[in-house]
Amino acid sequence: MAQKIYSKGAVFVDGNPIAEATNISARYSNNSNAVDTIEQGRSGRSPGAASSTVTITSAVPAAGVDMDYLKSLLNLTLVEVVVFARGKKIKMKGFFTEVEEEYGVGSQTFRATIECGPPDESTL
Repeated sequence: MAQKIYSKGAVFVDGNPIAEATNISARYSNNSNAVDTIEQGRSGRSPGAASSTVTITSAVPAAGVDMDYLKSLLNLTLVEVVVFARGKKIKMKGFFTEVEEEYGVGSQTFRATIECGPPDESTL
């Protein structure tokens, strides 16, 4: 079996690379709703407002993290998120909704969640 080259993801927030990212999670939803009728049972789906959620987990260098996530969270700053994955560039705009920090022996983790509108995907 031939060996393959696999891609790795990257994430930028407001044009800044999040270089310390250790994990990027992107979830996309059309938020549609099931439509059930008496006669037909499950008849189809009703369109909803498409949305995206991006969660960035990163290492915490002694000098600090890549950007001031907490300030953006508290000020409700609209940010542009660009995720590079699967040979695609996925752009979204949204707001930080959660910032979490964990510190322990041999482990420092920072996690930020951004809830966005619909994704705009283009091929690289």
